Amino acid sequence: MSLSVDYNSKFSHDYSNPTYGKEPLVGSVSKSNYRTTGMTFNNVVNWERSFKEVHNIRLMAGQEYYEYNTSNFGGSRSGVITDGYYEPDAASTLTGFSGNSDQYKLLSYFGSAEYSYNQRYFLSASVRTDGSSRFHPDNRWGTFWSFGGSWKIYQEAFLEEAANSWLSNLSLRASYGAQGNDNVGYYAYQELYSVGSFLGETTLHTSRLATPDLSWETNLNFNIGLDFGFFNNRINGTVEYFNRASKDLLFSRDLIPSSGFSSIDANIGKLKNYGWEFTLNGTPVLTRDWTWRLSVNATTYKNKIVKLPTQILQGAAETGLFVSLEVVHTDYNIGVGYRCTDFGCRTIFPVQRDFAVVRSFQPVADNDLALGRDRVKAILHRTLQVVYGIGTTTGIQRVAVRQERFGSQAAKQGCHSSCIIGT
Repeated sequence: MSLSVDYNSKFSHDYSNPTYGKEPLVGSVSKSNYRTTGMTFNNVVNWERSFKEVHNIRLMAGQEYYEYNTSNFGGSRSGVITDGYYEPDAASTLTGFSGNSDQYKLLSYFGSAEYSYNQRYFLSASVRTDGSSRFHPDNRWGTFWSFGGSWKIYQEAFLEEAANSWLSNLSLRASYGAQGNDNVGYYAYQELYSVGSFLGETTLHTSRLATPDLSWETNLNFNIGLDFGFFNNRINGTVEYFNRASKDLLFSRDLIPSSGFSSIDANIGKLKNYGWEFTLNGTPVLTRDWTWRLSVNATTYKNKIVKLPTQILQGAAETGLFVSLEVVHTDYNIGVGYRCTDFGCRTIFPVQRDFAVVRSFQPVADNDLALGRDRVKAILHRTLQVVYGIGTTTGIQRVAVRQERFGSQAAKQGCHSSCIIGT
């Protein structure tokens, strides 16, 4: 059983003097506070047993509760009576005041089982179910799972002679599992309203449409790899294939302008990211006084849009916009972005850590609009990326010097021509 609490509070106090500076000089004071509290409560039970000297079983079951609260407020006043007074009460006119709070809750139940035979064959399985406050009670829970296995081939009898001389490791492993994503805002399923004023009267208008059917996005990951080592692991490495698919994407679906809303959140589409990873490590020099290690790694991957509903694009044909959809690679987690220039607009939707969907809207000529009404075109880019790294470590008489050089090379190939996905 464990409990952890993370508390953060940020206080700001800004002051503008009424004496020095550019006219008009009125002076202003503002204060604000932003506070977050995160709490994680865990209950975990473990059980392990070995029997007949070759069998080992390990079981685990647990529960986790996570709660995250934010609260902020602030205000500002102008018309500071004279310089040297820094509190809001020293100013005469209220220019602004706001405050809000948000809450997110996640309840999880999980378990896992592991089995090994003679420390040579290994099997594992896990399952968890998560309930998120961001979804409607009818669709709040998602169940995710994984299973895997590994085989230490070098311990087999037919490789005994090699294992006693030059073979240090030869292992095969594979795993397949599902992970959930609920990153869609605090109150994703609810209809929200904004409070304002007009001519001195209070107003209330809808700021977000209800989405009671919204639910978890699922990311499926498949990995299979081979680990090897030679000459007491002075030469070792891995070869691995991975295939990651995202389905029921949490995506903003466009709405027609006459609805009064630009988009609505929905579970739509499927993306795939797959490729190979290679790692090779070596120790060319290993003496009492000097050690030199060298490592090389490379990754190839492709990103592909497997499925996107054509209704996402339907509004573009009616408004004279050419729609371009592409998958781009990113080495960091990006957020939703929207950027417009004279040549069109680009909207970026994060999907996984490794890639995102970029949707571009560009004006088209009138003679192309007729074709657009009948057939909406989308360009689906599949890019073959190659990323590599080289590292070396040397040590002389217990003094270590480390040097690294990393680089990346992208060889873009694939579907660079127009692909029809809708009529």
